Amino acid sequence: MSEPIRVIHIDDEPDFARLVATNLERENDRLSVQAATSVEEGLDQLNGQTDCIVSDYQLGDGTGLEVLEAAREEISGVPVILFTDTGSEEVASRAISADVTDYLIKETVAEQYELLATKIVTVVEQRRTAQRADQVEQYLRELSEQANDVLYIFAGDWSELLFINSAYETVFEQPVEAVEHEPSAFLQAIDPDDRERVSMAMERVSDGKLVQIDYRIDTAGTDEKWVESHAKPVTEDGEVVRIVGYTRDISERKEYAQELKRKNDQLDRFASVVAHDLRNPWNVADGFLEIARSKDDSEELERVSNALARMDRIIG
Repeated sequence: MSEPIRVIHIDDEPDFARLVATNLERENDRLSVQAATSVEEGLDQLNGQTDCIVSDYQLGDGTGLEVLEAAREEISGVPVILFTDTGSEEVASRAISADVTDYLIKETVAEQYELLATKIVTVVEQRRTAQRADQVEQYLRELSEQANDVLYIFAGDWSELLFINSAYETVFEQPVEAVEHEPSAFLQAIDPDDRERVSMAMERVSDGKLVQIDYRIDTAGTDEKWVESHAKPVTEDGEVVRIVGYTRDISERKEYAQELKRKNDQLDRFASVVAHDLRNPWNVADGFLEIARSKDDSEELERVSNALARMDRIIG
């Protein structure tokens, strides 16, 4: 909030132009004011560092509205304040129609400097804040476009899409325009057997609950495509106003898990068969061991008994 503010003041009365410049700088040391006595001179001083233009309405070589038009062609959105003694309703109407930033009538000039300085600082800070917000938004959009996950923001009842990145097209196999025009369009991209389950999950998020859900995408190909969605409600005064989240393709993870399950099932079946095949000869060996021990319980037979006990544990 302490950045300098560069101002051009245009008035065709040279002494008055310098007087205003001097007093504005006295009112606020952030202001650096260049005086100009014509539209041409004022526009010659205009450059990318200019933060605000203060101009009389009626000038020797044009009007303040012509200053506005030319200045905005050079610097988009630069604030232009009319500081003029031409205070008719017609002039005010033209100023409003031309999108003049503010309008101040020269009355007792000495009492207007503080007000004019305040107006300049206010409009410049508003513009700078908006520019910073736009820049941050641009950075976030650039960042989101580097993500493979679908990043999204919906209204609290899913009725309006507030943001989505282009990864949506890859993951859901649908153009972004489809969900922009109709927020619920993404449901049509979901496998019909999973849609009701996803719809119920959406209702839970709108009720204020965190949700994580896996479901399939209805693909045109034969390969099964799985995604995982995380959705979180954003509340204000206890009401869900937005829903934020992300969706990622987990097809490889699902395929790996299914392959792992298949191999585990094979191992289970193998172990079951081996255990069954080993149990019969073990029973035979254990039975003859008991007969042998009934005749002569030697140390060697005790070792055989221990070995069979170990085999029994392994089979189990």
